[in-house]
Amino acid sequence: MNSNEPIKIGRINRSSIRALKISLTGELSIYMSAKELDAIATKRPHDYLSVIEELSHIVREPDYVAFQKRPERLIYGKTFFRDGAFQNVYLSIGRGQTPGKWYYEGMVSGGKVSVPHQFASMRFVRPQAKPIPQKNERS
Repeated sequence: MNSNEPIKIGRINRSSIRALKISLTGELSIYMSAKELDAIATKRPHDYLSVIEELSHIVREPDYVAFQKRPERLIYGKTFFRDGAFQNVYLSIGRGQTPGKWYYEGMVSGGKVSVPHQFASMRFVRPQAKPIPQKNERS
């Protein structure tokens, strides 16, 4: 693999698309650029792989999602309970670096349970897993 190639960190899931009531075309995979990966590895050299795994987990199972049309961007939110306090983590995923592809743009986290100011005007929804069909029980 070329060291400048992006890595895939996840995929936009159907439950998020349904919850947002949007239609997305093209590839739904989410990538992280080599530059972003290097920045995380430099900032957290001993646990950068766990950071990447956490990002993938948030994309797979977000608690909240929001969509912005211009520029086209998805925000994934996840609430964690760490060190005796709730902490929200928000990921910004956008189009731009390569046409038709989604890229990780950044992460905002903190101890507050409120939405960061840069996302305050966005409408967040809670994605629901597809209901499991119930078997018809006969007596």
